[in-house]
Amino acid sequence: MRKYDAEAAAKGLTNRERGALDVAANLTWRTQAARADFSEYLELVALDPSGHPVKQGMIHRTWCGHVNWCWLHGLHPNLVAPWGAGKTTQCVVERPPWVFGSHPQLRVAVVCNIDTNAKLRVAAQERIIHTRRQTQLVFPDLKIAGGKQHSEFSFSIEGSTGSKVDPSLRAWGLFGGGTGSRVDLLLPDDIVDMNNAIKNPTLRQKAIDQMDNVWFPRLEPPCSACDGSGVAGGLVAHAAGNAVACPVCLGWGGGRSLGVGTMWHAKDYWHDRLRRPGFCTLLQKVDRTRTGYETLVFGVPKGLRYPTLDELVMWGNPTADPLRLLTRLRTENVERVRCLNAARAEQDATAGRSRPAAKELAAGASDPVSLFG
Repeated sequence: MRKYDAEAAAKGLTNRERGALDVAANLTWRTQAARADFSEYLELVALDPSGHPVKQGMIHRTWCGHVNWCWLHGLHPNLVAPWGAGKTTQCVVERPPWVFGSHPQLRVAVVCNIDTNAKLRVAAQERIIHTRRQTQLVFPDLKIAGGKQHSEFSFSIEGSTGSKVDPSLRAWGLFGGGTGSRVDLLLPDDIVDMNNAIKNPTLRQKAIDQMDNVWFPRLEPPCSACDGSGVAGGLVAHAAGNAVACPVCLGWGGGRSLGVGTMWHAKDYWHDRLRRPGFCTLLQKVDRTRTGYETLVFGVPKGLRYPTLDELVMWGNPTADPLRLLTRLRTENVERVRCLNAARAEQDATAGRSRPAAKELAAGASDPVSLFG
């Protein structure tokens, strides 16, 4: 996508008129990019607590890249990072409105630790759709429908062609309902807390069982036409540069999930996902200097190469200028990413460790992947 050549069209105009035309052309380009690129959408639409547009750090761009890479390869991505890093804001609050803008027929389920937090997630997304002028600029037809499906735990999107039974978005507490509902996107959001991981040890396994037996079975199966990649022709076509949206699933790919949270215990839900086939977890923690993040990747299937940091950033921001992004990358302190095989991940989880030994091997590779190597 190329920027509109404002200079060529502005001949004969005053400097003020030329500047206004250039601003309008840039906004048009950013709006079009935001519809296809979640990173561009965030920086155009999302606001920080003071009401100013957000500026994503490299840690946030790696999240977007991890999610896009995992979904293309039919994996369930998880993001485990420190408190206050913005996981819930980016992945659980801001992402569903963006998804609905392009796919109003989809059904999204948010699973939180308790019902109170579930209601807060629904309310936050309603505000984004109803009151944010920037959201309407990107998706002018995105509106919440009224009716009996609109409650403090759910709402539907106008124009949805999906199920007449299930609302577009519904949120529950971890041990709440869910039986009978079908889901296209499942968002487990900080489901592990002090109560179900530390104070009540018996709830650790119950939380895992609840996700395995109640929530994940609600997901629709992967699209058979594109093998869940969302690309017509699957990974072969994508590798060949023919990334056209699958006409059957309209580029969605079938049932997907995106989990975000913080680890509390060596036997909690997030540690369980480290060694669970089909899940790929990006684990980030503050490095020893306390000036950046050390990033580890668990669950990369054998035979797949996980992206380097440069590649991961581009995966998360495909419409951006590579030089601009990679220049910014060098100013950020993201130490490295390593891919760990399932056996070692299980050992670390059992022993309560998150820092790998130097000799650990990547799944399907002979050496760890160093993002600055």
